[in-house]
Amino acid sequence: MRHVDFPDNMIAPLDAVKKAFGSTRNLTSQEEADLQAAFDSYDRASGRGDAISPSVNFAGGLGTDFRNAYSQTYEKRRLATLREQIKALVGNRCPRCGGSRPGTLDHHLPKSDYPEFAVYPKNLLACCQECNGKKGQCVGARLW
Repeated sequence: MRHVDFPDNMIAPLDAVKKAFGSTRNLTSQEEADLQAAFDSYDRASGRGDAISPSVNFAGGLGTDFRNAYSQTYEKRRLATLREQIKALVGNRCPRCGGSRPGTLDHHLPKSDYPEFAVYPKNLLACCQECNGKKGQCVGARLW
């Protein structure tokens, strides 16, 4: 898999979460602080699943809210632009297999276990449907 650089003009992670939630749910100041700490941890560990533990702060109902927020990346939703930006970063080839055009977004760290990263731009990778399906919910495994 090739390295993907994220541009400086990508939506700020906290702004992505707030935009995904829209007016239906506001983040508390504690949730914002916990999220920022999680994002900083992700960056320090370069997204390595063996170096990041899922945050207990985002378990239960709060985790469900974050997992559901991902649906806002679909076409004609609040974060559709984020999806298009991430797809544009890899061009016309899947960064995993080099073959098919990337049509899906995969969560590097699965949103089922790491809901705090469900709409974190650096945790999303555009890839083809086949590679997305092969990876499944694996973390840290070399699949190809």
